[in-house]
Amino acid sequence: MPSPPQLLSSSQRAALLAFPDPTSDLLARFYTLGPQELALIRERRKPRNRLGVALLALHVQHLGAFPATDQDLPSAVIETVAQQLDVDPEDYTRYARRDETRREHQLQVAAALGYTAMTSVHYRQVVTWLRPLAAGTARGLPLVTALLDHLREQKWLLPPITVASR
Repeated sequence: MPSPPQLLSSSQRAALLAFPDPTSDLLARFYTLGPQELALIRERRKPRNRLGVALLALHVQHLGAFPATDQDLPSAVIETVAQQLDVDPEDYTRYARRDETRREHQLQVAAALGYTAMTSVHYRQVVTWLRPLAAGTARGLPLVTALLDHLREQKWLLPPITVASR
């Protein structure tokens, strides 16, 4: 059976997955801690956990997904957040050595910030929402970009890009 057609090229997928250039405007807009994040962070005793939870919260609000365990965050992002918490940026290298810790923190952050994982009901809603847009273009990138923006607005955690680009 042939595989389904892909809306995005591999270079387009890579560009959508890449962390944007951390300009000073991006850092100020998306990586400044507010009261909601600070409330989450205050629950943590260790500096590495305060920094890790802060980065999880800010990343999910910025990009709609938690950073992958193997994803390197730009040092400017880590340094900006560490400075606000008055912790050493190196603490992030010691964060969540146990996968369970990272998963627990992700669940806590998602719950506190109102994010939910996508369900089959969400997928059906998204298909209905996307259908009129898809009828107007054969280009994949604008469709996937609109889809990702919509998911972020709904606070539905983004699926892997391979799912979103089908």
